Amino acid sequence: MQNKLVMNTYFDYYGALFTKKQQEICRMYYYYDLSLSEIAEELGISRSGVYDAIAKVQKDMDRYESVLHLVKNQEARLAMYEQIKDKTNDEAILSIVDLLESNDFSRHES
Repeated sequence: MQNKLVMNTYFDYYGALFTKKQQEICRMYYYYDLSLSEIAEELGISRSGVYDAIAKVQKDMDRYESVLHLVKNQEARLAMYEQIKDKTNDEAILSIVDLLESNDFSRHES
């Protein structure tokens, strides 16, 4: 299975696109770091059912990111904000950058 940190980030962006059951399984796996067996026992399904659900979600999230680039684009924006902050002392500009950053962080969590 892919890097949990990457998938956790993707899930923050794309998680709402999945069924409630897929979301529940992924939250248990990514956010609460439960094992496949623990999730299977908690939900009363097979371990392979949990594995299949997570594998499908991972595949779909990879595909979504490869087309939409939401995570990649936000990372690029955040890097640009840091470059702007490093190159200016102008309070008005810094205030605008702070506003842009807070908007970027809150947008994907809605």
